[in-house]
Amino acid sequence: MSIWSDMQDRSAGTTVKEEDKIRSKEALSYLIVEKLKEDKLGLERILESFSKRLDLPDKEEDSLFDIEDKNRILSADELLLLQTSLILPFSLLKCSSLEYSSLEDILIRGGVRVIIDPRKPQNKDMRKIPAELDNARRYWEKMVEENPDDDFARKMLAEVLEEIAIWKQVLILGLYEPTEKIILLFPNNMRKVASNKEMPMLLVSTLAHEVMHAYFDRPPLDNYPYVYSIEEPMAEFGMLLYLKETYQMGYFDWAKEFVGSKKSCYRYGSALMEQCEKEGSSSQTRKDFELYKIVGSAFTFHMMSSPSPVFSGKAKRRYKINGAGCYSMLQVIEEYIKYKLDGGFPFNSIFSVGKKFISTIPTGVSIGSQKTAKPYSFTYKGKDYYVTTQLRDKGPTDNFQKFRTAVSKNEPGFQITVF
Repeated sequence: MSIWSDMQDRSAGTTVKEEDKIRSKEALSYLIVEKLKEDKLGLERILESFSKRLDLPDKEEDSLFDIEDKNRILSADELLLLQTSLILPFSLLKCSSLEYSSLEDILIRGGVRVIIDPRKPQNKDMRKIPAELDNARRYWEKMVEENPDDDFARKMLAEVLEEIAIWKQVLILGLYEPTEKIILLFPNNMRKVASNKEMPMLLVSTLAHEVMHAYFDRPPLDNYPYVYSIEEPMAEFGMLLYLKETYQMGYFDWAKEFVGSKKSCYRYGSALMEQCEKEGSSSQTRKDFELYKIVGSAFTFHMMSSPSPVFSGKAKRRYKINGAGCYSMLQVIEEYIKYKLDGGFPFNSIFSVGKKFISTIPTGVSIGSQKTAKPYSFTYKGKDYYVTTQLRDKGPTDNFQKFRTAVSKNEPGFQITVF
């Protein structure tokens, strides 16, 4: 076999060698995002070239999210598609103690399960009529009863009744149950409204939509009831944000058109996305979407003000340096290297970090055993530096916690505190 033929086979996934295997979710996520940026293919197409290379360990931190499909409604490829969509980097409430890093992060920290349901329900089979529609119906019925010749009242009642009739007949594609903390997906209904080509896009966008409802969830539920005409467009907007910010542009274009074509209030999600795009990187519409979860919730504000909130999932910590800023672990390492270099210390003499976490030689640098995953890097004063170790900060024996504790103890000018 020629070298060229071997390279072709490996790039196509025909030949899988040890050094080609993907052994962590972090590496898989990175490779997919890079491919999405580069090729603009659909997520399902990209996974075709990666699926044979997957060799994730059974450790909890590297196993993909458990999507329950007891009836085997989805194919193995469809299941992997949904699991992978959950791990792509997507940040909400950045630089707060509540920051979410992915759809999976929202599910884990909320204790939410995802279940594939074989049923083919309509709204009327699973849900009560939204309170605001039912209230409007009663109001206009009373107005017509009191003023039978009021054309405007009769027109409004007819519109409300039509919207309720449409709502009852709509097929449910997905459903979030806040009391049970579950997301139900109904692929058999999806196949009624989507072609084979559209099915991957509808699966991913529906899951993302329902995760947004899980994100909005604010206990206690009695104090913060579900508001159909607000939360459905917001969930569609959040889903579109997720698709765009994870570089799934083929899915995004399709989903935006699909949402905009709906006859119910869902269509306003597309209008919110257009407003957000016009506003640019500092979009107030996006900020309002993120803050909808926390406005008015005393419980959540208490969590945000706590110096060290405890979550049931794997929250990504943020840090302050000398009481200011909002840094990731990798950014703290970068700032520390710069701080020491500016102080006149040669790189090789820098306490702990120079030897353990950073390399100035790009050849062979990787995270763990995953040779295809590029490490975090930065350039300072014309020289490149590469983070060569996966950083952890869950307990006193973890490398980053030991590092920040030692630095804060020995470096009065570089104090690291948890955000």
